[in-house]
Amino acid sequence: EGGGMEQLEDYKVTKFVPFNPVDKRTEATVIAPDGKTYRMSKGAPGVMVELCCQGSLKKEAEDKIIENAQRGLRSLGIAIAEGDESDGEEYKLIGMISLLDPPRDDTEQTIVEAQEKGVEVKMITGDQKAIAIETASRLNMG
Repeated sequence: EGGGMEQLEDYKVTKFVPFNPVDKRTEATVIAPDGKTYRMSKGAPGVMVELCCQGSLKKEAEDKIIENAQRGLRSLGIAIAEGDESDGEEYKLIGMISLLDPPRDDTEQTIVEAQEKGVEVKMITGDQKAIAIETASRLNMG
């Protein structure tokens, strides 16, 4: 119910695993003010879907990730589980955050100027292919 940053002081992080390129997610174990323990994780959408979803929910989540990517939006999966690793329940996907990270305002002009000077411009990205296609379209790269 609402609240500000001071509410966070009532939660105690007992374990934190930072993001790494192998697991493609981060995880924290937290004790809430009521004494319950939760594991929370955020990460690459495909990784989070594999961690949390099955059946029709998995398909629905994958479709939403692709839909967002086709609009140039990155997705970040968020999941929670009650308990710690030893006695906790399975993760549940609680949402996908959509993030827009557009090219800088001067990018298109920079590409044009480079091409006028004979530079063959290529895009290299770690994003999903659909995001790269949308970004290339926005920059008139094909």
